[in-house]
Amino acid sequence: MTTLKPTWLESACPPWCVRQHAEDDHAEDHRHQSAEEIVPVVRGDFPGPEGSGPEGGPVVHENWLVVGHRAAGGDSVWAHLGQEEGRQISIDITRDSAQRLRDALTRCLDRLSDHR
Repeated sequence: MTTLKPTWLESACPPWCVRQHAEDDHAEDHRHQSAEEIVPVVRGDFPGPEGSGPEGGPVVHENWLVVGHRAAGGDSVWAHLGQEEGRQISIDITRDSAQRLRDALTRCLDRLSDHR
């Protein structure tokens, strides 16, 4: 069985793309997408009673979605971090920025583990 490529898709999908493309895809969906990874996140919302749990501590927020993507017609690869549901928090950063953030988080966690 041969799958026809939508007319808006300029070239074949990269090997990491798991998205099923269709001719009638919404314009926002004209992109390649890697497999999703869902990560539970605890975010500290301090100060203020509306951002804290019953004991005044951080609130456990929704799972966050981490996914790589790029525009179907472009070469820029982006990493997306955001809420699984809704768009209150949505960050798209370049691959280079994601690597710098990863390295900074690793250094930060290393410093914190040195002071337990």
